[in-house]
Amino acid sequence: MEYQINDFNFAITSVVVAHRIPFDQKSYYNCLDGRKYYGLVCAITGKLVFNFYDKKQLELNAGEVVLLKPSDRYIVTAPTGCEHYAISFEIPEKTMEGDISKKFLLSKDNFIIRQGTFANLNKETFENICSIWQKKEFGYRVKATVLANKLLFNFIKSLVSYEQGDGYNKIKPAIKMLEEKWNAQLSLKDLASVCSLSVSHFRHVFFKTLKIPPMEYRDSLRILYAKDYLMSERYTVKEIASLCGFLDVNYFNRFFKKHVGTTPTKYVNR
Repeated sequence: MEYQINDFNFAITSVVVAHRIPFDQKSYYNCLDGRKYYGLVCAITGKLVFNFYDKKQLELNAGEVVLLKPSDRYIVTAPTGCEHYAISFEIPEKTMEGDISKKFLLSKDNFIIRQGTFANLNKETFENICSIWQKKEFGYRVKATVLANKLLFNFIKSLVSYEQGDGYNKIKPAIKMLEEKWNAQLSLKDLASVCSLSVSHFRHVFFKTLKIPPMEYRDSLRILYAKDYLMSERYTVKEIASLCGFLDVNYFNRFFKKHVGTTPTKYVNR
């Protein structure tokens, strides 16, 4: 199995429309024929109510952000009036890589960030995208698309952080150590120590939070760097094994094939 920790990708190839929209109590938007594009909607004031075709209802209050998916079917209203940002964009499925992208972009769930912190931190980005789109100056589509990628990345990053909860903060020093010293000979004791936890408790919290054991997390990082070194075509397999913290090139070859499904040499020549 190839690890996907910290290895996810997507590409918004085009922003389709971006507006800052006022809704009064009589306003509504009918999308029962189904959306064509992904979208991020952020309520600035008031409340939006999405009534989906499958009878599901979703309320979006001021400071909250929702990710809408292609084929979502709904009618949206604003019972007390509302002002909101609405940005629609294209993400080709072929650009989506890794478990994180599959979970948040390909599932049918509508993910919401209820904490106002995200909207406050990214309000300027929402505003800039809408302003760029409205002015339509030279290169406006490129500028809007660059910012939309940044916005969606921050949205997904926040979702992951919220899901991981308090456990992430407990193991954050170990994650930092692993990401900085991924090719070093670190022990569980070393990692637990920087978190001020016992080895057993550290192992439990790490797995509960990231759904992967600490040393497998390190291994996932070694695979990522090994791939980069291989694709650069600047190093021999033996040199890459050493750079990635392996003392034995034969063991590195077996390790790489186990997690990637092919040998380092075949990976380059595929």
